[in-house]
Amino acid sequence: MFESIEREIDGAIEAHMSWKEHLEDAIKNKSSDLSVDSVKSDQNCAFGLWIYSDDISEETRTSIERSSIPSLHHAFHNCAASLLEFALESKPRGDAEYMLLLSAY
Repeated sequence: MFESIEREIDGAIEAHMSWKEHLEDAIKNKSSDLSVDSVKSDQNCAFGLWIYSDDISEETRTSIERSSIPSLHHAFHNCAASLLEFALESKPRGDAEYMLLLSAY
C-alpha cells in the first residue's frame, strides 16, 4: 500500500515541478494554454484525479485524508493559479518572476 502512495506522490512532485516550468513560460510569453480556473482546481491533474478517485482503497484514502497531502496539494494549485493570473496580466515580467521565486512551491 505505502509503495503505491509513495509512487503516486513521487509522480505528483515530478509533474508539479514540470508545471513550474509551464508557469515560467507563461511569465515569459504572457500567455498560457490553460485557464486560471482549470489550474486552480486540484482535481484536474493526475495526482488530484488519483486522490479523489474511487480506485484507491479505503485504507489508503483514510491515510491520505489524515495527512497534510490534500491541503498542501490544494494550496499548490491556489498558488499556481494566482501566479498564472498575475503572469497573464499586463504587469512587468520581473514582478511575476519575483513572485515565482518567493512562492513556497
